[in-house]
Amino acid sequence: MARKRTSKISIDFLFQNILLGLLVFLAPSQLSKHFWPNFAYIFGIRVDYLSPTIYLTDIIATGIVFLCLVNKNLNKVFIKIISKLKSKEGFIVLSIIILNLLFAINPVVALIKWLKVAEFVLLSIVICVLANKVNTKIVFYSLVFSIALFSIIGIAQVFLGSNIGGAMYYLGERSFNLSSPAVALTTLLGRETLRAYSTFSHPNSMAGYLLLVLIILPRFVKDNVKSTMSKMLLSIVLIITILGTLFTFSDGAIVSFIILFSLFLLSKTHRVLFKRLVLVIPIALVIFSVFLNPMLNSRRFESLVSRQNIQERIYLNEVAMSTFSKSPLIGVGLNNTILTIPKSKIAPPKLWILQPVHNVFLLLLVETGLVGLLTFLYFVYRLIFYSLSKNNTIVFIIMFILFTGFLDHYWMTLQQNMLVVSIALGVNFVGELN
Repeated sequence: MARKRTSKISIDFLFQNILLGLLVFLAPSQLSKHFWPNFAYIFGIRVDYLSPTIYLTDIIATGIVFLCLVNKNLNKVFIKIISKLKSKEGFIVLSIIILNLLFAINPVVALIKWLKVAEFVLLSIVICVLANKVNTKIVFYSLVFSIALFSIIGIAQVFLGSNIGGAMYYLGERSFNLSSPAVALTTLLGRETLRAYSTFSHPNSMAGYLLLVLIILPRFVKDNVKSTMSKMLLSIVLIITILGTLFTFSDGAIVSFIILFSLFLLSKTHRVLFKRLVLVIPIALVIFSVFLNPMLNSRRFESLVSRQNIQERIYLNEVAMSTFSKSPLIGVGLNNTILTIPKSKIAPPKLWILQPVHNVFLLLLVETGLVGLLTFLYFVYRLIFYSLSKNNTIVFIIMFILFTGFLDHYWMTLQQNMLVVSIALGVNFVGELN
């Protein structure tokens, strides 16, 4: 009997190692099956953000969670972690979700999104449970080879001026070239150049993903980079990943990373000042997001801006604030922002802009109201205080997400970015909760 039990546990751990490594490696992919019910169309136009989608990474993540819950030893640790969450907090969050669903423009759209959030929260807790049990080398090398491969794909696209095609389709690469409608371009040495997409839906999303992985990599270096060969491998991967990030030409993500690195240096030289800054930054970003909008939306400012993408962002900000004023407390429902755009009386800079507002604070404000935004800030500060007390990487993860979230929405809307946040938080809670 004892042998059978040991054998069962070892088989479980074997599958958990394989599945976790596979999830980490394939996290940048977007191979998926989209479904197109009526609510995923706006005036006959398919809207990806509204489409219920099952990703390959969802299936792998479900397998990991299932194996954790059916394993008695791991299940005990999982329950122990859940029990540390305060019942009052859980009740408040559940109440907000129910109210958000009741008052949503489309409750089905909101429910699907809340289930996605629940999936990633659950996965993060399970990774926290597993990460002390599984082989950290598997997680480390999965991350390393993953960012190298997907960076190379992006770099190749820039030089080709199009997608690679072929087998890349099965990693979720989309079909595009320099002349494709709405493709992201930049000007380099006087020539129009494609920005690196890799398997992401936008270069900004790719840049945010790669840089967040670079933030969490040091956690694994001490235990897994000892030989000369492994140091050379890591150096090559870092060079490739930095090139991949630069070829996205994502100003917001790159500048955010530079600011974050400055904060890291400050944490080593002026710890007290660093702590004060990280406590002020979340509130400051919310204030800038909300109260700078009247200036950004003024016609005088808009007339000074010639870049189409900036005009579109200003328009989306204006629609967001108009929508918020009509439903300020509980919002219009998670993932329901796009449904408000056709109803807006504000004239767009072009015919259709069916995208979320490019600011996570405004997006939260519109979709979950003041109650949702304040609850989000509460948990952000809990994570910051926790990280400062434990002296771990979580505070830098949070700061990077907030900086880039001030300029884009992908941490709330895109599978790869939400997944890497779940992985990053899970591996950095290891040793603290279990």
